[in-house]
Amino acid sequence: MNSSEIFTLALGLAEPWYVSKVELIEGEQSKKELHLWLSFTRGYRFTFGTKEYTTYDTIDKTWRHLNFFEHLCYIHANVPRVQTEENKTIMVEVPWARKNSGFTLLFEAYSMLHIEREMPVSSVSQTMHATDPRIWRVFNHWVHTFLQTVYKFIFRHDAMVYCSFHSDGLQPPVLSPPPTLLLLLAPSQARLSSQRR
Repeated sequence: MNSSEIFTLALGLAEPWYVSKVELIEGEQSKKELHLWLSFTRGYRFTFGTKEYTTYDTIDKTWRHLNFFEHLCYIHANVPRVQTEENKTIMVEVPWARKNSGFTLLFEAYSMLHIEREMPVSSVSQTMHATDPRIWRVFNHWVHTFLQTVYKFIFRHDAMVYCSFHSDGLQPPVLSPPPTLLLLLAPSQARLSSQRR
């Protein structure tokens, strides 16, 4: 088993993705950096909706990954784009990173773990070797995602309780989330209401 196959297994890559090249090179301030180049199987058909498409072209992308021991690690890939029947060009979503993020999901998860343990963002950025604004963007994305999930859950819960009481001819109870939840939802609702204006 060579290093490319080992890293393919370590990253949990599945068909059509595999590690095609591994290099440990000199980086900034004479620190070594691990660079992994990922490729996809030629001729692979990517599914969008119910249809399959072959690659139209590719775009070079780079993501910061978790450190490999003390070495910074970067993942590079030529991300395929497909052209639909409506002549829309769509970039394939990669399984190791969310759309428009310069980090892998593991990097983001580890950053959030530090923040959850009440580490200041400035300390997280030093630990992760990333700038404060980039760590804040990761934090804001996941908090916003969480709040949307909580808001949808409360809405569904209220609707279910209303429907069950309404069908029995009873008055629905007034449900109020705990005070901490109100504080969490307030900024999200303010932002949503300001977007509607």
